[in-house]
Amino acid sequence: IFLAPMQGYTDHVFRMALHRCFGGVDTMFTPFMRLEGGKLRRRDERELQLLAAEPATVPQILPKNFDEALAMAQTIAAAGLKRIDINMSCPFVPVMKSGRGASLLADAAAVADVLKVTEQMPDIDFSLKIRLGVNSFDDFADEVVDVVNNAPLKYVTVHSRTAAHQYAGEASQEAFARFYGRCRHKMVYNGDVDSLQRAEELRRLFPE
Repeated sequence: IFLAPMQGYTDHVFRMALHRCFGGVDTMFTPFMRLEGGKLRRRDERELQLLAAEPATVPQILPKNFDEALAMAQTIAAAGLKRIDINMSCPFVPVMKSGRGASLLADAAAVADVLKVTEQMPDIDFSLKIRLGVNSFDDFADEVVDVVNNAPLKYVTVHSRTAAHQYAGEASQEAFARFYGRCRHKMVYNGDVDSLQRAEELRRLFPE
């Protein structure tokens, strides 16, 4: 069970409270970290310093290109951490207008540029979070699938909506199933997993 990050909510205090009071979550993620003025934001630097006290939390980064991805990955590695999640899923309009998050999925070359960091830093276990398209499920190009398949990733987390959906409507099992049949990596299902019954249903439908 993974805890999906939510900006402004799932910070260090929330994650530690969840771990100490309830448990049951195998991996947690920081809300996305990003650069300001070529450096991590101050609040991201504070979160990074606190991660050493957390049992199983992975920093998530929001890069626009290879240079940003490399700068953040090097900063995280210098803090002694060995896992990084790359966000190509955020659907918020200001993020997408900046060329980050789910907007990258419209251009296979942009996806490939960011994912070069996975080859430059082989000592880091990288994972990737994506959505299944920008405006519709049909615009998730074969070229993007190929780029993702060719990158050395620990797993791919798929939020089974498009960016245009934001968080409205139901996550699409059908769209996930199409990508599930084409992706070479281990996969994590994200979207509307809100009950034990739902989790069991997904495990039955997608046993791998």
